[in-house]
Amino acid sequence: PAAALLAAAALAGTATSVVTWLVRGAGHPLTAASVEVLPVFAAAEMTRSTAPRVIVLRGDGDLVRYTLLRDPAGPRLGDADVFANVHGAAEGRLAKAVQDAAAGQADAVPALAGLGVSMLIVPGPTAHAVPGLAGVDGLDQVPATGAVVWRSRLPTGELVILPPTVAADVRSGADPPASAAAHPLPAGPGRARTTVPAGPAGRLLVLAEPVSRHWTATFAGHRLTPTRAYGWAQAWRLPAGSGRLDVGRSGDHRTGWLVLQLVAVCLLLVLALPTRRRATEELS
Repeated sequence: PAAALLAAAALAGTATSVVTWLVRGAGHPLTAASVEVLPVFAAAEMTRSTAPRVIVLRGDGDLVRYTLLRDPAGPRLGDADVFANVHGAAEGRLAKAVQDAAAGQADAVPALAGLGVSMLIVPGPTAHAVPGLAGVDGLDQVPATGAVVWRSRLPTGELVILPPTVAADVRSGADPPASAAAHPLPAGPGRARTTVPAGPAGRLLVLAEPVSRHWTATFAGHRLTPTRAYGWAQAWRLPAGSGRLDVGRSGDHRTGWLVLQLVAVCLLLVLALPTRRRATEELS
């Protein structure tokens, strides 16, 4: 009985870990230590309901390296593989915005707002290696220890509503102007369930994610017409009035792959169970 209880406990712990990794992913399989990349207030900024993002810059001579962070915990194992798949116009607009910001050009601020970025951080020993940020009109320096932090004056987040006055320009590929008065909505990474305030027709709902046919949005129970914003971002035409908004992603077949993995794991567990060979007697 003691051996059976010990084996059951070992199998239960292993099964729990396997199922957790299948559903949520392995966050830190190699180490449990966390590296504090962001100042405390910057990490708190990213936990706001509008899910703003942060760019970490590191100067290396004439070269400026950057990382777009969506999680206040900082980079995680596998992020490079995921974000490396974001090519095309979105990747080019991000690189151009960082380049303009490092060069001290004010045009970088609206582009960063379109990307959902609210802060630029230069940490550690390279804190003063990107001096061009000090000349960007629209960025305010925030006191911090061990880093130089710049906060954008423009409201931004994962999901925003743009007024009709700028909707046409944004759909044609332009960045939102500094006077756009974007209204951020509560949202998570690539999803939102919230109530849209009343407003005129012609507004534009913009999700700071690359355009894809898998994104869906419904307003007051009706499916919204998709379009493109800034030349790369997913957007929808928003009708007048207020109503319940649901934004999500479908058709990625993730659930099917999880079920297939679970079946494979169960099959492996069955094959790994010890078997008892029955002894046979030969009758003479």
